[in-house]
Amino acid sequence: MKSMLVRSTKRCPQCGKRPYDQRLETCPACCVPYAYEYLSEPAPPTETGLSSDRLQALGRQLLRSWQFWAGLAVVVAAASWGVVLVANWSLDRRTTDYLGTLDDKVNQRLKLAYDRMSKDLSRQMSNQVASEFRSARIHGLVEQYAVDRVQSMLTNAVGPSLDAFRQKIELADAQLANSTNELVRLSNSLREAQRATAQLPSPAVNNPALLTLVSQRASRDGTNFILHLVFKSPNGKPAGNVDLIAGTFEQTAKILSFSAPGAVQSEEPIINDIGDAARLKFTVARGDQPVLVELVFSDPTIVRLTGDALEQELILPVSANRLQLPAGTK
Repeated sequence: MKSMLVRSTKRCPQCGKRPYDQRLETCPACCVPYAYEYLSEPAPPTETGLSSDRLQALGRQLLRSWQFWAGLAVVVAAASWGVVLVANWSLDRRTTDYLGTLDDKVNQRLKLAYDRMSKDLSRQMSNQVASEFRSARIHGLVEQYAVDRVQSMLTNAVGPSLDAFRQKIELADAQLANSTNELVRLSNSLREAQRATAQLPSPAVNNPALLTLVSQRASRDGTNFILHLVFKSPNGKPAGNVDLIAGTFEQTAKILSFSAPGAVQSEEPIINDIGDAARLKFTVARGDQPVLVELVFSDPTIVRLTGDALEQELILPVSANRLQLPAGTK
């Protein structure tokens, strides 16, 4: 009988490939331990071969060897562990794929349900809001809100401008009182003339009445603006000599003319160089007739009118809705 030689080799139990290097213990592609295969091939002829008795004795010795059984146990354990790893990896992969597919399907269904619910809710709210706005109560609330809003805007827009204008006028009045220009000298001369006139025995003008504004009206004359003022004595007494000073707000307009048509005696008005202040003197001999005063401006403005013959200082708008406030004015 011809002797045989047993040779071992490795093969991947999953893909069936043999290692390119016999020192590898795990398949690089599958990460699975290699399984050993034993191939029998004719042994090369030797001069001294083993007898059958010798081979049987060697086999019995190999079966009684604990190293053989230990190696076999290690090989079986490694193979079992490799099978467990492959099974766990395959199970994890299938579980992950299944959960991912399930999550995508759930998200799609939730999105469809959310879109449908949002459209239904939006349609219901739109119908409800439209029906509410058609009611008389909502119409009344909207109209009241619009009126309140317009009033608030007008108050906020005009109020600060008038307050700032009043402060500017007070400051200008203080500066005018402390200056030594021609207007102040004329004012002193007027007071001296009034004191001299008061010493004369004239019962008709001993206690001249103060003038009260009874009407005002603004009109256009080409590109200019005219302010018509009507004054009247409340007790019918003549006001005598009247001295009025007019000033415009923040030089927003120039005073072009200052006159008192119909007055018994009227002097030419005095207008300063920049045209934002003017002075007019005239005489009122009768108290039963109204007194008309006219001021002509180049642009829309707010005018301040003062004088000893007036009951109170007057601040009057002239087309204030078209007034262009100068830069920096609050």
